[in-house]
Amino acid sequence: MRVNFAAKATFGAALSSAAASELDKATNEAKVALYSNQDYTIFDIPSSSFYLDKEHDTGRGKLNSNEALKILKTMKPYLGFNAIKDYPMGRIDKHQQHYYCPYNRSSLTLGEDNINLEKLCSSEYGNLLEPNDISEVVEKNFKTNSNPNYVNYENETGTSLDYPILKPLRKAYNNFQTMHCNPNDQLRMEFEFYKKAAPFVKNYDRIALYPIAAKSEPDLFENFKDSPEKQKRFSELKTQYAKEIEFFKFRQFLAFKQMIEAKNNINELGVEVMGDIAIGSSPEEYWAFPDAFDKNESIGYGFYKLKYQEIQDKDSDVYNFLKSKMQLGLMIYDALRLDVGVSYEKYKTIVCENGIWSQEKKSGYDNKDTVIKIIEETAKEIKGDDYDLRKISYEADGAGDILFDWSDNNVKQKGNLIGRNLMLTTTYEQDSSEGNLGWGSYDFYTKTAKISEDDLTLGVNNHDGTPAQRIARNKDKYQGFFYNPIPVLSKTFKIPEEELQNPQKWLEIKMSEPFLANRKFVYFTDVFGKDIFYNDIEGAQPKDHFRYRLDENFEKEYHKELQAGNAFNYPQTLARIMKTKGIDEKFPSLYSKLSYLGEYLRKQGALTQKDADKETQIKGYDEALDTLSKM
Repeated sequence: MRVNFAAKATFGAALSSAAASELDKATNEAKVALYSNQDYTIFDIPSSSFYLDKEHDTGRGKLNSNEALKILKTMKPYLGFNAIKDYPMGRIDKHQQHYYCPYNRSSLTLGEDNINLEKLCSSEYGNLLEPNDISEVVEKNFKTNSNPNYVNYENETGTSLDYPILKPLRKAYNNFQTMHCNPNDQLRMEFEFYKKAAPFVKNYDRIALYPIAAKSEPDLFENFKDSPEKQKRFSELKTQYAKEIEFFKFRQFLAFKQMIEAKNNINELGVEVMGDIAIGSSPEEYWAFPDAFDKNESIGYGFYKLKYQEIQDKDSDVYNFLKSKMQLGLMIYDALRLDVGVSYEKYKTIVCENGIWSQEKKSGYDNKDTVIKIIEETAKEIKGDDYDLRKISYEADGAGDILFDWSDNNVKQKGNLIGRNLMLTTTYEQDSSEGNLGWGSYDFYTKTAKISEDDLTLGVNNHDGTPAQRIARNKDKYQGFFYNPIPVLSKTFKIPEEELQNPQKWLEIKMSEPFLANRKFVYFTDVFGKDIFYNDIEGAQPKDHFRYRLDENFEKEYHKELQAGNAFNYPQTLARIMKTKGIDEKFPSLYSKLSYLGEYLRKQGALTQKDADKETQIKGYDEALDTLSKM
């Protein structure tokens, strides 16, 4: 049946527990109807942006926390995601101008700031710490960070590799040595197994020495294989700093254990965890594996190019470096996003002459499918032969002529990434009226370039993009650099261009576009209707980049913005896609339910599920549930 939305309303907005279950059922039905069980919806949210309870807040969110699970459980019915995507989580070296960029982190390690100190106070971790052991870190965070929506990296990682968080972790390690010295102790056995089973332990000794020896011996590992003197010196350093190396491995063990624990807990919600593998390398990786890099060329972003010409030699540093970074990612995550993924096949590089990077002179490299095969072979080794390689997504924004053949205006995908999954955004979508075939749109990728639905993961925005809301409200400003694809959206969704001049309508349709695809992602700031940059490319102070964080009122904030028409409205989106694909008449009841729920969530009313349950109890009935039961 069709619903008369002008009917008398009592309250709306946040759904009651029972009505949220009905939303979940309806959206799951829609997934089957629209995507034939091929739906893969990713909630793109960095773990650093989860809030922590004030009593345990050490500065940044943790993937392994009760608060993370609360956010995911609350938001899942409203977003329909079956995967989340985290950011690179390796150790981070001294930052520039307080600029903590996750894409400058190491890929061979896990940062100690992933460790939730609260968990170390539990019996599962052998009570390595007492609550008062972490109170100093919490109190310092409270004193130095008055903004609950701001990640306080300094409180945990400071300004060098001598992290403040190492103080309580050293106490945990000392307690481990005294309280868990029995070889049959459970935690001790886990630690010893980790050291033997981790695929890149042979690299740990080098990386563990970085903060100790990098300044005094900057070229220790250059031409290491051909230098008996350097090999001897390395052995001496390992003996001299054996305790520090063991402490380093213990911290890595705790971070690894907590990442696996977090993944398992999130998997129990029916949600996979996708990790992000940075294209660049960290200073500790350059120091530990200098022979893996070509210091005469850069891929851009301030990173050296790998010596891809040696990649097929399994004894080479470059092979083992690439192999190790993929192994770690595949061990702790269900799926991977490969940052600047097209560069693993083919890319342009910046040449260095006499120590000066030339922006004018560029050279290219073409790896064919050599590197891709190493990545895929590693995935099969870690995950098994039946692993779905589509779960490895190659980020391809801005790939241009590297990815597409534009000859004779007959656009088609080219290269060895055909058949591999590409992760792309529509932020830079252009008008088809400009003669560029609607580049960046769903229709361009699937119909013009003929990328298979299996090989496309599409979203509006990522950490680099302008908030969709800002584009919607400032179309004139973004007409040049950030495009306003009204003709494309009008044609795809069969909506008059005049309607799309309305900012809220444009935003609704723009956020709906990726849901034409089987595989898609939604970015957390757009989901919550926030008109903010996460990585502010429009000129905010560097110290503010990658800092935004949800707080304990996230549910209220979401519904406030949803009622204002700014936040992402999932049932409304699915109804729109059903209509666009012409299946609304085939599933009239389902279409009506989704349309009704989309409108219901826009009403002024309860801002949390708890409040909705309370109102339902007081009124003696549930408007949403009663209405849905008649459809």
